[in-house]
Amino acid sequence: MFFITRSFLTLQQRILFLVLFLLVPVFAFAQEGGSVPDITVEGELVANINLSNATILSQNASALTLEFTLENQGETPQFDIKYGVELMVNLDGGAQVVADSFVGRETLTLSAGQSLSKVVNYPLSGVAPGTYSVWITARTAGGVLLGLGNAGSIQILSANVLEIKADSCRLAVTGLEGTYMLNQGVDVASTEELVLDCVVKNHDAAPRTIVPQFETYRRTVFGDKVTMSYPESESVTIEGGAETTLSFVIPKALVPQAYDVALTLTDTTSRSIVSNRLVAHYVLQGVSATIQNMSFDKTSYVAGEPIKFDFFWTRAADSFEDSRSGGSVAADVGATIEIVDANGMLCAKESLSLTEAMVSVSTEALVDCDKPTASLTLTTKDGTVLDTRSITVTGEGAVTPEVKPSTSRKGAHNALMLVTLIAFSVSLATILVVLGRRKKAAETGQPSA
Repeated sequence: MFFITRSFLTLQQRILFLVLFLLVPVFAFAQEGGSVPDITVEGELVANINLSNATILSQNASALTLEFTLENQGETPQFDIKYGVELMVNLDGGAQVVADSFVGRETLTLSAGQSLSKVVNYPLSGVAPGTYSVWITARTAGGVLLGLGNAGSIQILSANVLEIKADSCRLAVTGLEGTYMLNQGVDVASTEELVLDCVVKNHDAAPRTIVPQFETYRRTVFGDKVTMSYPESESVTIEGGAETTLSFVIPKALVPQAYDVALTLTDTTSRSIVSNRLVAHYVLQGVSATIQNMSFDKTSYVAGEPIKFDFFWTRAADSFEDSRSGGSVAADVGATIEIVDANGMLCAKESLSLTEAMVSVSTEALVDCDKPTASLTLTTKDGTVLDTRSITVTGEGAVTPEVKPSTSRKGAHNALMLVTLIAFSVSLATILVVLGRRKKAAETGQPSA
């Protein structure tokens, strides 16, 4: 999910960004490889990563083995790459929901033009019987979507597990009318109670007594795990083969930001997880900011050489359309960048005020700077830290796997999709030009063309 605040974009830019954002999954889902178009903000490139060759290698009762390729098609290194797997269920009407998900622990870096083949084992121990589409995604810790690929479908015939039915789940703020979808991102105050209601089915013939377990992640499940205390929950017994609706009070984090909460059910006897992993998204109201992406232009520098450092950030997580709070905007957000080499020697340090979402900093290397580490901190005028993140140039090479040739039918299909996308973009650009002329004419009192 992208978090672009309204203050960054004009009306025409927001319309264009929204339409292109909606087109990304349409174009990606139509491809077997499932890459996404380059991600740009106000004309600046954020990321140029391709995810391809998503394949199911094998499946057994406990795990699914997958393979995929990540390729950096840009001209600069791409840092902070994380990958995950989602099992999707098709609903009546063509909609899909995420029934279970998994995020790899490692964080990858790809140099310009390099690619990397990964083999991943996806645990199936808590997944209920059913048919699932398997999707592989790549994101930054801040949540920027880098790549997407469909590995195919799997079927699980039987499993003695508890199923949290994702399509039945709704979030609600206690005392208020209305409910929210899992990924809707309702914003709540620290004093409010957020409740998750879900239908749970016991696929075992025997009764199961369970308690909920929670994990909280900053921004998305691809982000940093939040250390926090969780109150003890009462156990619930569900009879064999039965379905029941359970209510879970979501433990909220303390710092204003967007969060993902992962819910699983644990058997009180075996102490093992016996359900799928359900993820709900919410926003804690208040002033915040997020570093979405960071990058160097090179992997090493000599003393006196310019260092180009780019980053993309967004404002408060509760500043979105239809936000209950109306948005919490911090004026005078500043950034401090400190760059050190592999031995900890200071290479450069800069401080600046932030006015744009995409920031490019050029500074001079004080010393020879090999395998640099950049630490970026965002603060308010009074010194409150809103976000901090570091990236390090590892200098590790990447493996270029053999790329299987596409069939002519698939190539023709992708070409048709690309032509359609370009035609739509041209039409949209024409509409925006007309709107711009009409707006200008209205402001000047002149007739529009």
